[in-house]
Amino acid sequence: MLNQNSFLDKCQQLHNLGCEFTIEPGVRLGRGFADYGYEEFYFLNTKKTVSLFTGQVSDWQPVHQKFFFVIPDQFSLLNQISLKEAEIVSVQYLDQRDWVIVVSHQTRETRFENAEFDLLLIEILIFLYGK
Repeated sequence: MLNQNSFLDKCQQLHNLGCEFTIEPGVRLGRGFADYGYEEFYFLNTKKTVSLFTGQVSDWQPVHQKFFFVIPDQFSLLNQISLKEAEIVSVQYLDQRDWVIVVSHQTRETRFENAEFDLLLIEILIFLYGK
């Protein structure tokens, strides 16, 4: 299933803030295009990608890596939160509608809320990298 543009926009924003994830076989990549939004790819190996939008297989050229960003999974997001020396203090699911996560970082607790769990984790990292 393809991700929503709002999620991909946050992934690209996180990438632009300097949050880097390892590009390895099986990882999803995104790329923004001015005319139609974002396109998603699977990184197959060191030489190929496949578009999840068109199915086209392309050669991977490391010189073009700067145009791509990783679409991280939950494990990678949680790992990055810990690498920023932040700790998740609590997680709640309110009224089966909104996720609330409280994060402790540099002796300060901050509350984040969103209906989408993955998007919430990215918002936490944007906050941490934006400092």
